[in-house]
Amino acid sequence: MTKDATVEVAEPQRKRKSTAAAAAPASKKAKTPAKAAPAVEKKAPAKVEKKAEKETNNVEKKASEEKQAGKRKAGADIAKSEPARKKQAAADSRVYVTGVTNATGESLRAMFADCGKITTVFIHDKGKEYSLITFSTAEEAHKAVKEFDGKEVNGATLHVNLGLNNKRTNDLFIGGIAKDATPEWVTRLFDGIATVTSVHIPKFNLPQYKNLQSYFAFATLESAEACSKAAVALHGKTVDGHVLSARTQKGTDKAHKNDVFIGGLSKEATTTSVSSLFEGIAKITGVFIPNANSPKYRKSPTHFAFVTLDTVRDVAKVVAALNGKTVDGQTLEVRGQ
Repeated sequence: MTKDATVEVAEPQRKRKSTAAAAAPASKKAKTPAKAAPAVEKKAPAKVEKKAEKETNNVEKKASEEKQAGKRKAGADIAKSEPARKKQAAADSRVYVTGVTNATGESLRAMFADCGKITTVFIHDKGKEYSLITFSTAEEAHKAVKEFDGKEVNGATLHVNLGLNNKRTNDLFIGGIAKDATPEWVTRLFDGIATVTSVHIPKFNLPQYKNLQSYFAFATLESAEACSKAAVALHGKTVDGHVLSARTQKGTDKAHKNDVFIGGLSKEATTTSVSSLFEGIAKITGVFIPNANSPKYRKSPTHFAFVTLDTVRDVAKVVAALNGKTVDGQTLEVRGQ
């Protein structure tokens, strides 16, 4: 091969190398978009931020919806409780009057006129048993009790107490008292325990109390806390030979933990016959039997009682021993309170 031929052959090779060399930067440039990845990575935080913002908005929206729902519920609760509030207000401003014979609405309004505005007067059985007078405020009712309770009017002694409502948390039921117990005697039970604002003792000489086995009273105390404290202090206590039972009107005090309910008793059951059921099982400190002949229980074929045990530890033992037991042909139902 001649020199010229060699040159001709080398020339295309140089061209190819030159082309390759020229293509190399292009190839590198072709790979340049790969360097754009960081730019894509820079956009990623923006997406995360946008997602976080969306989630925040959702949380705020949900919180706002829950807040609105809470307001609507609160409004509904207020509207729903309004009748109950009015009923309680009426109970707080009502007084129970006994000792007035042949009373009329006009005579009672005139008698209590100086105590405040009277909204309603109810006379049971033409005044022979009791009357209920409702004032416009609780303060006026308290004034009536203070001025007239124990006052002599036309040769008779008035008894004026705050009207009781079963849902009042500062009313205390006291069972096991003597039939001739007075409001003063009941009030003395609370010496050193709580302040009594009023005492109501039913007239036990009335027909509905004829066969009552034990007697009771209601005391209104200064607060619900005082009521619970008194219930614990007095429940099961023996005073003048009488074993007391004490319970709040809502039944939330601790004193009930050692009480048992006994159903299926004979209508003729007495405190003695009920107490005998517990012989050899547990020591009891009190028995309360509601009046079986009251209209509320008259049609029931069986009766019931509440028994207070000496300790709460005996409740389970008593239930196991007496529940389902047959006594005088009746099957007993016994359970803790």
